[in-house]
Formats: sequence, C-alpha cells, structure tokens
Amino acid sequence: MLAGDGNTFLATCMDHPDDLRAISKLSLVRINYDVREHIMSFLPGSSLSALAMTCRYFSEAAFPSLCRLAWLPFCLHEDLLSFRSFLRIGSSTHRWQYIRKLDFRLRWLTSEPLHEITELTKLSHDCDHPESMMDVLLHTLRACRNLESLHILNVDLCNEHDTQVLYQIISTLPALAKLRMELPQDVTDRMLRKLAKPHLRTLAFYHRMNYDAGAPELIQHLCSLRQSLVELCLPKFHDCVFPPGVVFPYAQRLTIGFPGPTPQSLPDVLRQSFPNLLHLRMAGSAPWHSSTSEAGRAQLESLREHHEREWRSKPNAWPALASLSCDRKTSESGLYGLAIPRHIPYLSVRFDGSADRWDTKTARIHASRSAVLVTDVRPFCVELRMTILSHQSFRTMASEDDTACLEFNILHTPAYPSPLLRFVLTIERDVVATKGETATDALCRELPQLSLTHLLIRHCGEPPELRALLGENDMLAQQERMAAINASAHETASVLVEASRTLRWVGIQTHGQALRSWEVLRMPPNSSASDAAQLKTAAVLQELDEHDGQKVLVTEGMVDVELSFVPL
Repeated sequence: MLAGDGNTFLATCMDHPDDLRAISKLSLVRINYDVREHIMSFLPGSSLSALAMTCRYFSEAAFPSLCRLAWLPFCLHEDLLSFRSFLRIGSSTHRWQYIRKLDFRLRWLTSEPLHEITELTKLSHDCDHPESMMDVLLHTLRACRNLESLHILNVDLCNEHDTQVLYQIISTLPALAKLRMELPQDVTDRMLRKLAKPHLRTLAFYHRMNYDAGAPELIQHLCSLRQSLVELCLPKFHDCVFPPGVVFPYAQRLTIGFPGPTPQSLPDVLRQSFPNLLHLRMAGSAPWHSSTSEAGRAQLESLREHHEREWRSKPNAWPALASLSCDRKTSESGLYGLAIPRHIPYLSVRFDGSADRWDTKTARIHASRSAVLVTDVRPFCVELRMTILSHQSFRTMASEDDTACLEFNILHTPAYPSPLLRFVLTIERDVVATKGETATDALCRELPQLSLTHLLIRHCGEPPELRALLGENDMLAQQERMAAINASAHETASVLVEASRTLRWVGIQTHGQALRSWEVLRMPPNSSASDAAQLKTAAVLQELDEHDGQKVLVTEGMVDVELSFVPL
C-alpha cells in the first residue's frame, strides 16, 4: 500500500507473497549494481512499479527501491496480516530489511460499513485473541529492524505490558531517525526517557485527549536529543516548560501549542532553547475561548502587549526565522497575538471557512488582524491556505453583503513599507465551489489594486492525513477534479494575467500533477490604443517546463513550507 501511484507491483506481492508468476522471465544483460541503483533513484514510484511488472529482472531490481518509499497508513487488521506475510519473517528470503518507513493508525476512520468497523474495533481491543492487532503490530515492529521513520497514531494499548513492549521495541531500533506517535494518558517519565534516543532527528508527540493538554515537565526528558534534534513537534502541549540550559542548537523546525503569558512566553522559548530555529508553526487552540467576543478580544490584546514587551526587551537575541505558519486550529488571530516585530520572509495564514466567518463583522475583525500581522513580520511572500467545503461558495464564506473579499484584505496593508510582490493561494478540501464564485474569481477582482509580480495557486484536495484514507470513489472523484483543473490551467492563468498590470509569473499546481507555470511577457504600450485595449493585448504567456517553474519557486521563496514539517 504505497503512497502515490507506485502501489501496483507491491499490491500484487501483498496479495501473492510467495510467487511472482505474473512477471515475465525475460532475460536481460545485467549492469553494475551501483549504476542500476543510481538510475532507479531518479524514478518516481509509479514508474518503478510499472518497470517491476515488465520482467523478473526488473521486479527484483526495483523491489528494494519500492519498499523504501513511503507506505500508506495501516488501519485494518487484515492489512497488517497481509503485510506480515509480505515480509516473510523467518524465511531465508525475508523482506523486512528493505522496509524503512511504517505508519500505523489502527483506530482511524475507514470507509467500511459500520458493522465491519465494530467487529474490527472489537478485534483490536481483544488482547486474548491469538492474532489481535497489537500482536501483529508488535511482531511486525520486532522484525523491521532497519526502520528510519515510524508513525504510530490511534493505537489502543490493551494493557501495561503491551505498552512496555512497544516502547522497548521502539527504543531499540538502531536506525530510527523520525518518530511520530501519540502519548497515552498514563505515560511515565521512564517511558519518555526510553523513547528519547540520541539518534532521533525528528520527534512528534501528540496527546490522546481532544483538548489541548499541559505537559510542563515533558521537555526535561528530551535532553538526550540536544545534539541530534532537527525538528520538534508538540502541537497539543501548550504549557511545556523549557528549563534554562536546555538548548537544541541544531533544531530548525518547531511546532508548538500556542503559549500564554505564563509559565513561559514564546520569546523566552525561542531565545533560550532554539537559537538557530528557521521555521516556526503554531498549533492547537489559542488560550482564549473566542477571539471575537469582547472578553476574547481583551485577552488577545493583553497577550499581544505582553509579547511586544518581551520582543523589545532583547531585540538582538531572537533567531532569524525563515517562515511563520499555523495549523487549522490557529487562525491569523493566534499569530497576531504573538506580535513578532521581525522580518520573516514567508508568512502562511489559514482560513477554514467555519461558520463564524460568515458574519461580516467577524470577518472584518479577522481581516484587520491579518493586515497588522503582515505589517509586523514584513514578509517577502504571503500564503493564504483556504479550506473550501463543497456545499459552500467562496463569497458566502467571505462576506455576503460586502463587495470586497475580506479574506484577501491581508494583501492590502497600508502600513507596509513596500507593496507585496509574491502571493500563494493554497486551496484545500473541495477544489471547486458548487455555487457562486470561486476563490480564483474573487482574487481576480483584487488583482487590479495589487502590485503582485509572482502568483501561485495550489489545489491540494484533501489534506494529507485524510487523503490516504479516501474510499475508491472519492479518490477517483478527486483525481478527476484535479485533472480538470490542470487541463484548464492555461485559461485560468490568462484570466489572472488579464486582471493584473504587474504579474510577471503565474503558476498553477494541482495534487498529483506537475507544476504548470508561465512567464508573462509584457509588450510595449501602444500609444494609439485605449487603456482597456492595452491591458488585453500587452501580456503574452510563455509556458515554462516544470524544472524551470520549480526554480522560480525556490528563487522567489515560494516553496510550500508545510512540506518541510512533519504532518499534523
């Protein structure tokens, strides 16, 4: 069950783990192993899978590379059983040595009927069953000794013994560099110290409860990671205390729950513990009930004032961040409360289309805070990540009785010292509204008043944590929508360029498709034509290949920062 389109060959192996009768026995001249591995390292999973189905030689040659790719989450009992058979544990032709990444989400949502979910859930909780989910999971982990990345989410541990065994296995994986897992409510200090092995480079801990949890003593058990940790993700722990002297000098990415004025403010955390941090992502609910109610606004402003004083106290002591972003629970109001008075090249804010945004007054409050946020951090590039549900139109979510789209107010910042030149619009969930105008339509109305030179629109479909769990019909429907958007990309780019006097580059990227981008060539003005005619004829689109388009994204600082973070 490989991520992407590279699952055809391995799916055959999973269904028939002991033979490859469907593969041709065509003989080929063998080449040097190192040369072959180097060539195959450039192939995507779909190409490797197709190559492996051609003949026995390529099936054997491509097999290790395919196994090293990212696997989809294992959610069902039968998936685990099939995978264990695939590994051939105990056989002379075992395959466990090729497995580098595993993802277990055994209580995750499935597309199965309710009665089947009930039976599977019962089975997963039945610790006396000779082949329970936990038995198979532990057996699989014991075998896969070369794991480099391990995700364990939504796993119900039946008893303390299972918990101890699981933690013991994880702590003895010699090559493990990336660990992402939920902590049970009864996690002990001993368990935490056992997991925090010095070779870990990425560590993500989540809490089992739905509400944000406090864990003031969590950090002191991670001291052994000080010389190795590159990324720390604690999205649901809002009051972690970073003791003085605990420094993570090589950490570049931090995801942390939104802090309050006590017990430790964010400026203190960054200054003391993360001196070389580059990417900061705020996660979890902010420490107020509603940032738009009177009490919530007062609390938010008080928190902002507190952070302003902290930033001013030691203006030269803070790390030079490259990006600032937030998760789905933390709106731009949360970032507004941080009051970071420093230039940050990449700023990413979210708009999730929740019901409270439909009120014009509320939308104006959020829009005003967005503008202040941009003025605070003075970014080179702004990204607006939107979640658009299929039953809503974009205009309904933004403002029903206002001609301006308030969510794009972040692009209009009078106090900003220079015009914003680079903008990324990322659209998640459903990609096309079923009624009214789309987000692209609304953006076109804003472009004449903007000075943008580079514009990228990303269509992501379902977020990564849900994409892997889509049913077959939903998966096909999403692929069809993405293909339709990709096919009409040139037309969309033409409309955007026609609406703008300043655009020099336009890119449109859809999930599963190559980036399409165009350089905008501006023709000399025609003095004999009217202004309106000049706007329609002065721009010519020249399409770039994907490599050149990606180079533009890197050069202009428009690469998706979410790709560098562990998924939430």
